[in-house]
Amino acid sequence: MKSAYIIAHHLISALGFTSKKNVEQLMANQSGIRLSDRYSKGLELPLALIDKTAFPFEYKKEYTYLENLMIHSMEESLHQASFDYKSERCLCIISTTKGNIDLLSNEKDLDIPKERAGLGNMAEVIQKYFQFYHAPMVISNACISGSMAVITAQRMIQEDMYDNIIVCGGDIASEFVVAGFNCLKAISHQACKPFDAHRTGISMGEAVATVLMSHEKMPSEKISFEMLGGAISNDANHISGPSRTGEGLTLAIQKTFEMTALNASDIDYVSAHGTATIYNDEMESMAMYRTALDKVPVNSFKGYIGHTLGAAGVIEIVMGIECMRANMLIKSLGYEENGVEHPLHIIQENATKAQTHFLKLSSGFGGCNAALIIQKQEA
Repeated sequence: MKSAYIIAHHLISALGFTSKKNVEQLMANQSGIRLSDRYSKGLELPLALIDKTAFPFEYKKEYTYLENLMIHSMEESLHQASFDYKSERCLCIISTTKGNIDLLSNEKDLDIPKERAGLGNMAEVIQKYFQFYHAPMVISNACISGSMAVITAQRMIQEDMYDNIIVCGGDIASEFVVAGFNCLKAISHQACKPFDAHRTGISMGEAVATVLMSHEKMPSEKISFEMLGGAISNDANHISGPSRTGEGLTLAIQKTFEMTALNASDIDYVSAHGTATIYNDEMESMAMYRTALDKVPVNSFKGYIGHTLGAAGVIEIVMGIECMRANMLIKSLGYEENGVEHPLHIIQENATKAQTHFLKLSSGFGGCNAALIIQKQEA
């Protein structure tokens, strides 16, 4: 079977409009979370919002806010590669939970029809812009959407269905999203503190991230990153609450180890979902304990970029790759005191460590879970 490599990427988040800027801010332990009432009607909440005053591209009025960000991110990624993205051997996968949800706001004064809020309609717009041979596949499975998209792409390349796949994950903050999580009492009124004893909930964020996946390595690169494999599970516990025993995530991790022929001792670093809600962090700690990962260095990027929903898996995979490239372990921002039953090896200060394998974990509403492993290879 063919291998699947991540050969290029591009990030947009509250930390900046390029992968380089995002990684620089991570290394400097700078958070993009700021108090804002943009989507909460006068109530200031800590949100990680993209700076709309600093777009490095021409904003196209015939496209929505999210479509503009996705188009720019995909274009910037494609500039780094040489394959024919209009070929029938290329596919685009879009991961998002809410898409153009802002079009449904009564306050929106746009000439864009509300029907574009449909995820399939948004995908059709993206296809026409890039003139893709195939209609993009849309994956919308709560907060594992991004990780699930990368796992799906790897399997399709492995089975020789496509040579190259563009994975773009994106979600924006909106009144609907912020109000929804606030109604669940899930939003913290301070910057989120994943796995900390004093955590009080999530910080919402918005982001768009693109990775290009191919059956071939980039010949000019001395370091390559192979997506070895990943697994998806569902614990079917509750529409919004994860299994208290971590059963679903445990299964996803175990299946990932089986398909990659690796185990916990081979993992150099874990990028957790780490939302900073009471139950998610407790469940993750249980799953990592049950799979012997509790001694492996782990962090959450949510303290830097907030919870970016459908973009989370993609953007956090890229951040993990770049940390692995630099042999850096990045501080888990917001963590001070253990707040989970099974203590983890939370990264409390930046440190250097040689890395070959990193494990990405994701979980979401409806009891869905995903785990995947990326391997660094040096020429």
